[in-house]
Order: sequence, then structure tokens, then C-alpha cells
Amino acid sequence: MVVFICHLYAFAIYGILVIFYEIFRLAEMQSDRSVRKLLRNLSIAGAQAILPVAIFLYFSPMSSAHVVSQIQFGNFKRKLEALSFMFGNYNQGIDLICYVAIAVFIGFMLGRGRIMIARPMLAALVFLCGVFVIMPAVVFSSSSADRRLIVAIALVAVSSLNLSVRSWRELLAAAVTIGSVYLLQVGIAQHSWAAYEPRLRNYLSAFQKVKEGSNVAVAVDPNASWFPINVRGVPSLLVLQRNAFPSQQFLWRGQNPVALSEKFERMAEAAPWNEIYERLLTIYEARNRKELDELVKGSLADFQYLLVIHESPTTPSLADLGLDRIAYASDFDLYRLR
Repeated sequence: MVVFICHLYAFAIYGILVIFYEIFRLAEMQSDRSVRKLLRNLSIAGAQAILPVAIFLYFSPMSSAHVVSQIQFGNFKRKLEALSFMFGNYNQGIDLICYVAIAVFIGFMLGRGRIMIARPMLAALVFLCGVFVIMPAVVFSSSSADRRLIVAIALVAVSSLNLSVRSWRELLAAAVTIGSVYLLQVGIAQHSWAAYEPRLRNYLSAFQKVKEGSNVAVAVDPNASWFPINVRGVPSLLVLQRNAFPSQQFLWRGQNPVALSEKFERMAEAAPWNEIYERLLTIYEARNRKELDELVKGSLADFQYLLVIHESPTTPSLADLGLDRIAYASDFDLYRLR
């Protein structure tokens, strides 16, 4: 059972909302104010979080000392970029249009006094925004931990609003805004995946040339794109398509605490996807066939195939050095090693 720290976000945010609600409720009471009663109510409400926290601490590999120690802070620029994660879709221009549309709609409704926000929720939102500012980028090896909070804050903000529509113009404005944002986001996602589909077909076709149960070393260009599709995850399809073991299957081992046998652990450590690519590029630029043979017989000795994913102008074309290339496309080469 694997429980990521981000899986506990719901309980943490729910707890924060309950705390602020109870505090405001206590402050608004004219009589019978009791801090003891407040603490009792909060304790009862918090009891439901005991089970998931216990599972995380005692059963999840994510709570191991090695994983827990993986905490990293990003720079402030990265925090600002995280604001786009309320959409974070496939096209920044479309995302900007959606932001502007929503901002104009909210401004229009605020000007007419049609939007109200619950006071306890406002305080909780301010608190959550403060948490976002100080939150590390990586918490217990869960990457983008702070960015994940942005979506939760947006959902809490929406749920705290009281929208009152009193005319057909306001109703039309709400329908046009929500409908436009939805259609734009769905449309650009569909377009991006449709544009990527030919590339994916090339990969799947090449994977059919891999013998079932084989081991495939994967070298990925560090400059390979992350959006709209993260090509680093494509080699994992070898597991489904050919029951093969790709060395890149575990991009970040802390996030995939799967126990490997000694053999596969050694193979994964021997062929880190980014380091292998840099070494192959150096070998190709030097036209060093001897070093290539040493790599194939050394670090890649347990692999039958090598998949090189590239997007940079200069790519390691190992076929020029005599390696058996059995499939290729504009962004990858598949070689048979033995």
C-alpha cells in the first residue's frame, strides 16, 4: 500500500476549514463561549484523520527515513509559475484567455454585488495561501507538492462563493464564461493529444520489435519536452506491450518505492536515463566505437535493447558507429544490443 503525502492534502485542508469555522462560530457566539468545548469539537472532528495518517506512518513505504528526508525548496519564480496550475493545461495562451475571462466575469459580478464570500472561508483561504508561500517544492519525495496546493485553494475558493444571479444578462454572462472556459480547455487537450498520436503510434510500432520479457535500457535527452506530453513516461508502455523491463520505469525512485530483485536493482542503477544519454552523446561526438563497445559490455551488459529518446538538434546517432538500429522516428532510435 502506497500513500503519498499529497494524498493527505484532503484531510489537512478539511481540518483547516473546520478549525476556522469553529473559531468563527465561537467568536460570533454572544454567550456560552467555551474554549474547552471548541477543543472537544475539534478533537472529535480530527479523529477521522487518524486512520490515513497511521497508514502513512506505519504501512506506506513513502514514510521511510530515506523518503522523508527528501524535502526541497524551489525558488520564488517557481512559486509564481505555479499560479498557472489552476489550469496548467497544454497551451499557455489558452490558459491566459481562460484566466482573463474568469477575472472579467468575477469583476462584473463583484461590481453588481452578486458575489459574496463566507468569512470563515476567507480566513482559511488566506491561511492556505500563506502555507503555499512557505511550502517546499518537494515533500517526502512528492514533487510539485506546493503546486498541487494551488488547485485545492482554487476549489476551496469556488466553494466559498455565494453567487446570486438576478437577471438574464448575469445568467448569460455566467453561462458564456463557464462554457467558454470548459470548451477551450477540453478542445486544446483534444487537439494536443491528437497531434501527439502519430508520435505515439511510432513508439508502439517500434516496441513490437522488442522480444517479450527483454530488458530495455532507456536514454532520454535532458532537454526533452515535458509538455504537452512528457515523453519520459512513454517507455513504461514496454511493460504493458512486451512485458519488458525498461531501466527508466522508475523516474524518481522515491515516488515509486517498488521493491526490485537484486538483478533489476543493479540494472536500474547501472543505466540512469539522463547520464546514459550524455555519455552516448559524448561517444558519438568523439566517434569512439571502442568506448561504445565498453559501455554495451559494461553498464548495459544485462540489456538486450537500447531506446534513445532525443529532441535536441545534435543527437547520438549510434547507427553510424555500427550499432544495430531496428526502428527509428524523428524523436527516438531503438537499437538491438545483442
